[in-house]
Amino acid sequence: MRGVILAAGRGKRLSPLTSTRPKHLLPIVGQPLLRLVAETAADSGIDELCVVVGYGSEMVKNALRNFSRARISFVLQREQLGTAHALLSAEEYLKSEDRFLVVYGDLTIEPEPLRELIRVVDSGYDGGLIGIKHPERQRFGVLSIKNGLLEGIVEKPESPPPTALVNSGIYVLPREVLEAAKRISKSSRGEYELTDAVTELVRDGYRIAVHVVEGDWWLDVGRPSDLLLANLRRLRGSYIDQGAQASGEATIESSVIMRGAKIMRHSTVKSSLILEDAVIEENALLNCCIVGEGSVVGRDARLVGEVSSPVVVGPGVRVPPHSEAQPGTIFSTTEA
Repeated sequence: MRGVILAAGRGKRLSPLTSTRPKHLLPIVGQPLLRLVAETAADSGIDELCVVVGYGSEMVKNALRNFSRARISFVLQREQLGTAHALLSAEEYLKSEDRFLVVYGDLTIEPEPLRELIRVVDSGYDGGLIGIKHPERQRFGVLSIKNGLLEGIVEKPESPPPTALVNSGIYVLPREVLEAAKRISKSSRGEYELTDAVTELVRDGYRIAVHVVEGDWWLDVGRPSDLLLANLRRLRGSYIDQGAQASGEATIESSVIMRGAKIMRHSTVKSSLILEDAVIEENALLNCCIVGEGSVVGRDARLVGEVSSPVVVGPGVRVPPHSEAQPGTIFSTTEA
């Protein structure tokens, strides 16, 4: 079976971290998020992948240049006009397939739920998707289900039912979804939504199964807090890249330190993500922070966030010595 990974978007909600790279290339314990998605798809039995690229397309291609787990091709979505429009960018690649896997490229996922979905669809359905129980249902597309079959998807409702399942962004779809995608109109967000194309299939009588998978195997990396949580979930101790420098007199706990970063003496870094070439100067304290590449956190700074509301330092920013920051603070420009 062929698969498509949708990875054309920029990730505005992750700004300023996405000012220098697409969100799909932000790291999860040393690996670009998109590469982990591709590995998971390959582990689930997909032997050919098409990655839809857009913003930062050359960077995305480079990140997958040496990927050998599946055959990979790329198509360009010239304008970011929504997920259905992105899928149509891969029409030539998909039109000879009866069914194919579609995965959003900004998810942390595991292979077994994908294998289960493929088996469910193969048992006699036209297509399927994975439904997730999530406490923040209003952030996602909410599924309307009857007898295990999809009836519709409501994008980001204000007051979803407490038992509602959300759309995981993982599908096995029939090729007819390509024609359905051509018939839909733009949503209220001004985009052509894949969820609308799937709902169109349901209206046409296609049987789209909803496979429910519980647990913390899935995370939509759409905000800085999601990026931090995705890293913390995968950590065992700390990850310090071989190209990073950490003083023996520094304290590092449950953190990711990327290539070229420098953690100077007497500094403390806990539950944080320090990106490439960032510098944490002497006696600084960071807890639940994300520090962008090439940034400097000055000596004696105290940046204290929470997992659900981290302190974020944008790429190339200098945080002055003795600075203090509370949960949710964003440093996006260099201060004197």
